[in-house]
Amino acid sequence: GIKDKKTYHTDIASEIAATLMRCTIYDSEKQQERSMTPGDIAVLADTNKNCKAITEALTERSIPCVLEKNGNIFDCRAAKDLHAVLAAAFSGGDPAAVRRALATILLKTIDPDESVLVRWTANFRKLHKLWSKSGIAAMLNKLEQLSRGFSGNGIRKNLAAAAPQELADFDGITQLLIDAEREQGRMPQMLISWLEKRLNNISEKE
Repeated sequence: GIKDKKTYHTDIASEIAATLMRCTIYDSEKQQERSMTPGDIAVLADTNKNCKAITEALTERSIPCVLEKNGNIFDCRAAKDLHAVLAAAFSGGDPAAVRRALATILLKTIDPDESVLVRWTANFRKLHKLWSKSGIAAMLNKLEQLSRGFSGNGIRKNLAAAAPQELADFDGITQLLIDAEREQGRMPQMLISWLEKRLNNISEKE
């Protein structure tokens, strides 16, 4: 169900506290397992307001944290191209939307022939159903599998080949989308609008 913002921020802090209590991490320098520390964890948030709220929730639990503001994660090609791919999935295979998705650095299929278009149109129809039924994480995992089956590379390799930062941004934005879906409910149109709003904010500042 939909949670209010305060409950959402509190839940994040509680989960981090629990993770610090129960999890270990491999220390490559000492070549042994050790307990996790707050410095091993990073939290991405879509707005400075949410960053501050999460920081306050962590501080209330005496978990040391630092608020960093290093630009806007949505100000990258990966964000714009992910939006195009999500739009194609949401459309259920609209031909124009499919062409735009295929031209992104995620799928890297320029000037596809008719057989490729037919195949990917069918794929995006399946992705539309999966997104509505199982959520964005399941849909993106399936998209990765489909892209690997088509080109042998997959989305992650395509992004890493374009620039390592694009892959890092993609992972960060994907996690924010998953968090937004968890907070606001499994509604594909809502997530499309959520991402569009953040991309539009970037354009307005340019």
